[in-house]
Amino acid sequence: MTRKKSLIAFWLAWMTFVSGAGAAVQLDSLTVGYSSFSGHYTPVWIAVEDRLGRKYGLDLKVVYAGRMRPQQLLVSGEIPIVIATGSGALTSHILGVKDQVIVANFIDKVGGGIYARGEIKRPEDLRGKTVGVGRAGSISDSIARYVLRAKLGLVPDRDVKLLVVGEPALGIQALERGIVDAAPLSMPLPLVAKKMGFRELVSYDALGIV
Repeated sequence: MTRKKSLIAFWLAWMTFVSGAGAAVQLDSLTVGYSSFSGHYTPVWIAVEDRLGRKYGLDLKVVYAGRMRPQQLLVSGEIPIVIATGSGALTSHILGVKDQVIVANFIDKVGGGIYARGEIKRPEDLRGKTVGVGRAGSISDSIARYVLRAKLGLVPDRDVKLLVVGEPALGIQALERGIVDAAPLSMPLPLVAKKMGFRELVSYDALGIV
């Protein structure tokens, strides 16, 4: 083989390798919706930041649902999967959306608890006070109502006022500004709350809430 033919053969082989390598790294784009800025979503943030999806041929992206329930993103058809509490899927089913299913679960119990301003020393001191919760029907709202009624003997919206403040992080801001007297928080926000001088009034773990 002449030198010229050898160079041509090498060039063709190189181009074949490069085009094959390019095809190998082509990734399928997958956008995942999530519902809250809390420690529960750390795994998906790590997966996106460290590009762990590439190992499985996926280019992972995340979209924050904002004030919407994340299941509404599924209804739009633009996002195929969301990471959210199971209560959202149940709510969607009750509302007539029958094609949403729970495919995996990485948390088997509700963590955190209700944190209050320093002058509130006992759970019964919540009577006549205001508790800041997430949007109506959210896990924050549902668990707070259950704990108040079933565990503390306080009737929500009668003995204790529930005020929708939104994200758990906004619950801390509402506590700090005196808008609410207490708020349910989940990790890592309890660490922040304790640092700011707020008291853990009720521990969901201690109550055996799952």
